[in-house]
Amino acid sequence: MISCFIFQPVETFATTNALSPTYGDQFHEDDVLPLKDIIKWRYKTKNGKIYKRQYNYSKEKWIGKWQLV
Repeated sequence: MISCFIFQPVETFATTNALSPTYGDQFHEDDVLPLKDIIKWRYKTKNGKIYKRQYNYSKEKWIGKWQLV
């Protein structure tokens, strides 16, 4: 008795998530999501005095109160 085995390639498909890139994906600076909030100082002048206050650009919210510089 002669046995004959024929092997054919099997294709599998996996869904990818934008937050978990797979090997071989191309990355661009615009595709990166920050892991921590972007917080910067904002300044204003009132009655000739300069004040500063932190602003969270990621959440679009103010942090703390205005401080005289």
